[in-house]
Amino acid sequence: MTELRQRQVDNRLLRRFPEDAFELLAPLLEPVELPVNHSLVRPRQAIEHVCFIESGLASMIVESADGRSVEIRHIRREGIYNAIGDLRVEHEQYEEACTGGIHGLALSAGSGAGT
Repeated sequence: MTELRQRQVDNRLLRRFPEDAFELLAPLLEPVELPVNHSLVRPRQAIEHVCFIESGLASMIVESADGRSVEIRHIRREGIYNAIGDLRVEHEQYEEACTGGIHGLALSAGSGAGT
């Protein structure tokens, strides 16, 4: 992959990272293309990566007490999916799905980021 430059990314969160932090993270990011209806997160499964969305739409979906699925959050290029730390819902209670084809930059849980 060619060197990723901060001014080239469309994800608003990545654009606002401090420059030195972005430079550390950029080599660990891999481009991904995900189709509509692709499951991003499933309840009670380990999270293997996070994705900074460049374009497209992800939805957080919970199941109601009567078994119906309800979208409670949309994530676009202003955010990141699989970022459990900023969510107020237990991972066992929700899933995330690609509701609009996604182009993004993925960071693997085993990438060494944060070490």
